[in-house]
Amino acid sequence: MIFASKSTTRTICTAAALWFLTVLDQSITVSAATAAEWKGRAIYQVVTDRFYNGDGKSSAPCDNLSLYCGGTFDGITQKLDYIHGMGFDAIWISPVVKNMDNGYHGYWAQDFYSTNPNFGTLESLSNLVKEAHQRDMFVMVDVVANHAGFNGDFSSTAPFNTSSDYHSRCDINNWNDQTQVEQCWVTGQLSDLNTEDPWVQAELGRIVRWWVTKAGPFDGVRIDTVKHVRKDFWTGFTGAAGVFAMGEVFSNDAGYVGDYQKVMDSLHSYPMYYQLRNVFQQKQSMWSISNQVWTDKQNFKDTTVLGSFVENHDNPRFLHDQSDMSLYKNALAYVMMAEGIPTIYYGAEQAYAGGQDPGNREPLWTSGWSTDSDLYKFLKTLNTVRTKDRFANNTMNIHVSDNIYTFTRGNAFIALSNVGSGQSVEAISPVPSSFKNGAGEEASRQRLRQQ
Repeated sequence: MIFASKSTTRTICTAAALWFLTVLDQSITVSAATAAEWKGRAIYQVVTDRFYNGDGKSSAPCDNLSLYCGGTFDGITQKLDYIHGMGFDAIWISPVVKNMDNGYHGYWAQDFYSTNPNFGTLESLSNLVKEAHQRDMFVMVDVVANHAGFNGDFSSTAPFNTSSDYHSRCDINNWNDQTQVEQCWVTGQLSDLNTEDPWVQAELGRIVRWWVTKAGPFDGVRIDTVKHVRKDFWTGFTGAAGVFAMGEVFSNDAGYVGDYQKVMDSLHSYPMYYQLRNVFQQKQSMWSISNQVWTDKQNFKDTTVLGSFVENHDNPRFLHDQSDMSLYKNALAYVMMAEGIPTIYYGAEQAYAGGQDPGNREPLWTSGWSTDSDLYKFLKTLNTVRTKDRFANNTMNIHVSDNIYTFTRGNAFIALSNVGSGQSVEAISPVPSSFKNGAGEEASRQRLRQQ
């Protein structure tokens, strides 16, 4: 396929841009991992710059978490067995493109077609994907289509190097105004791409397709700042990617978040995240989880492929606000065993407790990657139970009270508590006969109706 130059494509019509993305969609290889296959995976999220430098030497402490600390693609490759040893069979890595100065996290793109030299080369990235695949581990790459990094000069960004490639600068003053959310800049450092422009649309499709195929093939994409771009853009973009897509819509409103599953495979389960924090950090009633389970089923097309989590790079770590290890284990057990695709943030296995960004992006090498830590072993146990039947169905809301929540995964029965220290997490096999065939779930549903 021959691509026209930027100058000539400025005149193409919207229909032509959409046609281009359709052609890309038709060229997708049949070997791409499907949503059904991702459903059986457990994801370990890595902030590339904070994992390992890969030079075989002891890494220095990171004195300033707002700057690059030295993690690389080779570093992740060398520690894949550490991740795989916990039972994780998928990793999610930071955006890989070249960033503005100090863009260690990857979200300040400067050149969408170049690999971030702080992380390594295209060859080292490809080798990471290859080594992961040899261990039967999927690789999900973080991508951004909403914005680029901005240092005051549009011409320094490639390929979007003119002001017409971006929305005019405005601030989001009303987060309930969807037009502002989609058209204005999230911050002054993030120039908002003009995704209504046909050339910008098509170029973003080319970019995501290039990375998925050239550096991988990657098995999935995680899409940043999804709610900041109009919904009808995402169908063409995910079609161009040609792989499983999980999007970030940062909101606790299941109706708002769920509507985006019409245009991509999956979303991070933010509405449930908020309930898990309320229940296990604040010791609120377990009925909050039960109610959210049913609310999600009413608002999402498929809750079984949502990305379940209790912490990530954008939110303080669980242990920062609640130091009770028993409560943390119960929260992790829900993420790992309940409906959805579990996503565990790097450092969870070493009891990291950082606060707001960038405090929650600590270097992992200071932990020594201990495989004897209590939480490393705990996550390994959960993954062992989960992968006995990785495609097992869940029956949620079997028994619910203020302090107890029970559900099943396949032949495992899980009982969780929000009381705290001294309470246990139980996974019993086989499932008690009194809870089979959804009897307990129906009883719970009836109670919910009566509330």
